[in-house]
Parts: sequence; C-alpha cells; structure tokens
Amino acid sequence: ALFSANERYGKDRSDRSESILFPNLLARVNDVSRVDIIDVENTITIEQHDSKWVVTSKNRFPADGAKVREAVFGLSQLRTIESKTAMAERYSRLEVQDVTEPSAKSHLWRLKNVEDEVVAEIIVGRQRFDLGGVESRGVYVRKAGEAQSWLARGKLPIDQRPVQWLDRTAMDIQVDRVHRVTTINTDDARFTTIKDAPGDEHFRIDNLPKDFILNEEWQKDVNRLGTVLSGLRLDDVEPVENFDFSSSDVVRAEVESFGGLIVRISMRKIANRGIEKWWVIFETAVGPNAKALPNFLEEKVAGESVSPKEHPDANARIGTPEEILLEVKAINKRV
Repeated sequence: ALFSANERYGKDRSDRSESILFPNLLARVNDVSRVDIIDVENTITIEQHDSKWVVTSKNRFPADGAKVREAVFGLSQLRTIESKTAMAERYSRLEVQDVTEPSAKSHLWRLKNVEDEVVAEIIVGRQRFDLGGVESRGVYVRKAGEAQSWLARGKLPIDQRPVQWLDRTAMDIQVDRVHRVTTINTDDARFTTIKDAPGDEHFRIDNLPKDFILNEEWQKDVNRLGTVLSGLRLDDVEPVENFDFSSSDVVRAEVESFGGLIVRISMRKIANRGIEKWWVIFETAVGPNAKALPNFLEEKVAGESVSPKEHPDANARIGTPEEILLEVKAINKRV
C-alpha cells in the first residue's frame, strides 16, 4: 500500500516525460469551424457561422463561444503522461471504447475545418484528478483509429447535453432601468408596479391609495418584480412552434424600461419529453416613451428625484432611442 501511494502521489510522477498529443493542432485552432461530440446516445454539433458559434443540434441557437474556444484549445494542450492499454477488451476500464459499442461510456471528439476535413479526432474517457503538478487534472484518451490509449494531462469540458453548450444568457435588464412591470393572470387580472424616476429607491403599486404605505416585507416583494429580467438565464430552448401558447392557462407579463424598451413575456407550464416545466416566449419592441426620452431625462435629472450629482450616468443606464432599438433587435435575434 505504501508503494502504491508513493507511485501515485510521489514526486517521481511529475518527472515523467510528457509530449503533446496533437503537436500540430495549436497552429490550426483557428481553422476549426465545427465540433462534434458523440456518445452512444447523442451527437452534439457546434458550428461556426458568420464568426459566431451556434449549437446546430439546438436549432442553431448561439453557443457559449468562450467555452467552445477553451475546449478546442484544451485539446491542443493535452499532454501524454504514460501509455496505457492497447487491448480492446480492457478499454472499458478507462472508458475509451469506440462509441459504436452499446455499453460505451466514452465520447468521440471530432474537429473539422470549413472544407469538412478532420483536424483532430480523439476518444475521451474517464477523468483523473490526482496527477500532481500545476495541472493536476487528467483524462484517459485514445486517438480515433489507433489501438494505443493514454493517460493525458489537461482538462476538457465533460458537458454531455446540448443545452450545456448554449450561451444561456437570455437578457440582462438591470432593475435601475425598469419603469413599469405588469403581470396579467389567466383571468386577465392585472397587477402593475411603477418606478416614477430612474433614481427612485422603490417601486409603487399602481392605483394604490396615496396614504397606503407598504410594510417592509411587502415593499421587498414589490421591488423584486423589477429584477425579473436581470441576469436572466435559459434552462433550455426549443422552437416556438413546438408549443401551443394560445390556451387560456398562459400567464403574461410586460416590462417597460425608462428608455422605451418593452419586453412581453408569455409563460405556460408544459410537459416536454415527460418533464413538466415552465416555458417562456419573449417579444420585445420599442414603446412610445423612446421618442420622449430626451425631454424626460432633462426634466427628471433637473428635478429632485434624479440629480446629476447622484446619477451622472442616467443617460448611459437608460439608453438613447437608437440604443434601445439596437437592443430590441439583438434580443429578438436571440430569443
């Protein structure tokens, strides 16, 4: 047992000769325009279109470009530490079987260029986290079509579902930009909260008597409605035609910014692939307040609610009409 522990964690382990698994890949990382990640059940395809990465197997929804680039670079930096088995019957121990085998737990990574030529192809197996040295993470791998398997130093994403490769940021409308939030229940009952000026601390409930004061907990709940689109992240995406949003059980909301950005939200709990969860449709538009924004700002910044001293970046936070229009186009393109 002492010998085994020393062999795994001792200093001799870090003195092993290491070599780059794909010595030519680093020079070709910019040539990669497609990444396929294939296992026994699924194929994730990520492609580059107009300099943007998209998840093809998720209806070309934008991919997390930084994550894709990190994965390709990570492949180029894999270093072999020691050779392992070249016997196919032992591949399962390292999880480097061919993905065509029914019991395989491996993943085949295939990188291609725009000419559809394979730039690199590797079978990725079980991970290791005890290699020692600066980079302690490792993984068992085998080049596609070769018998020899390796323990390699380096890290690769282990995400196995297409949704994990998406750019999951839907939108980020900060609360200090929000002017009005209206929720519309299934019976068409409406509840509206309003912030009168960008610098106001709290939202108020529309049509509430002026002498009615919310207690602290109620006020927190009302203010929280203004954060509904702040740092909003997606759990999954599907084509809108896959769902019916014309039924009576759809809950709706509308968020309007001081700059005139309007986001309309439709929500319905739907079972998809046997799992029931909330699905949402977003529609954005430029509201009538966008044209009046310069006068609005001039009045509010000069008044008591928003002073230039306290809020020197009011214009930047709210957005010009032109910026709002560009924001609407960008959001509509995404969602």
